[in-house]
Amino acid sequence: EYIAQKLSAAGLSGRLVSSQAELTGGNYANTIAVEIKKLKESGASKIGGLFGKVTGSSDMAKAGSSSAEIVVTLYGPDGRTVIISSPANAEVKGSPSDAVKAAIDQVISPILIKAK
Repeated sequence: EYIAQKLSAAGLSGRLVSSQAELTGGNYANTIAVEIKKLKESGASKIGGLFGKVTGSSDMAKAGSSSAEIVVTLYGPDGRTVIISSPANAEVKGSPSDAVKAAIDQVISPILIKAK
């Protein structure tokens, strides 16, 4: 969903594809895949997240740091031909989801340019 928002902001249309069957059955100009190689959440973030759920404070969930290692790949219409692939690493103060978004932000611009 985050990448679909980035596509819309760049003037492109896109939607989330959640299965291989949907991918092979669809007619897409390009496909963007995000491979999460590694996610790491600090102990403080885990404890803060648990404490935050108990107290209802979402700020507590962002007390620690998280890191993500990803690879974002743009595939051609056949779903197999790699047009561009970019690895990214990010470490943020927040949740693993925040780290993945930060890593995507690092590499999405050249991928969107190639998708146009």
